[in-house]
Amino acid sequence: MKLRRLVVLFATLVLLVGAWALFSRPASGGEGLSVGQRPPDFRLTDAFGRIVTREGFTQGQPGLIFFTATWCIPCVEGLRDLLRFQQEVRTPFRVLLVFIDPNETEADLRAYKARYGFPDDWYYAKDPGEMLLKYQVRYLDTKFLLDAQGITRYTDFRPANYATWKLAFSKLGLGKGG
Repeated sequence: MKLRRLVVLFATLVLLVGAWALFSRPASGGEGLSVGQRPPDFRLTDAFGRIVTREGFTQGQPGLIFFTATWCIPCVEGLRDLLRFQQEVRTPFRVLLVFIDPNETEADLRAYKARYGFPDDWYYAKDPGEMLLKYQVRYLDTKFLLDAQGITRYTDFRPANYATWKLAFSKLGLGKGG
């Protein structure tokens, strides 16, 4: 009888601890920088006069936020691979390039797009300084991949190549990982 009470008490304790652990975690989709969270809000005007906000960025489509500078050659190579990947998967997703060099002008961003032949539907926006802080960007080539509901599914700061994009977008069921 005592053993039975002890087992019931122990089982109850395990259930309570498990329930506390489950419900004390941040809810999926809460704001933050980790995978499974909604990234911080932003509102930018790109070099072509288009307004892009976090809320509107992914409405029904995945989106990639990519921090770069016009002079970052590894970033250009990664973006060329992204364009190739995007053309091959034929599934629409949005791309926001956030340029972090305060000396770059909107004319520089338009020239960058033209020089490398990047798509018209990508956004090319200067960071007014707040996104670097909100997204804790320390390196060029920092990226956040959001699903169609605006939840971060992949983040990385290493230079990207085609394999990077395959891995990242495989988190959304696009392309194949590896």
